[in-house]
Amino acid sequence: MFENAIRGGVSTVSNRYSKANNKYMSDYDSSQPSSYIMSYYVVNWYGYCMSFKLPYGNFRFIDEPDKFYFQKVDLNGEKGYLLEVDLSYPPE
Repeated sequence: MFENAIRGGVSTVSNRYSKANNKYMSDYDSSQPSSYIMSYYVVNWYGYCMSFKLPYGNFRFIDEPDKFYFQKVDLNGEKGYLLEVDLSYPPE
């Protein structure tokens, strides 16, 4: 799981196709829902990540993952989490 989390997934694939449909586009189709493409460029991503605590031991799986609420995690707390999740997005 840790090896797979180092790098990969959809976010690092540069040959995906996306098409925006909004009023700023020359081929805007008002009969379709508006959509936008956002791209973020972080100058010092490594430095930003290094400002957080790093995991170093005492790893374990959560006994009841269905009862884990990531929204309640203290981002500055002593305990951190690595999550492996399956996501699905509807076509719309």
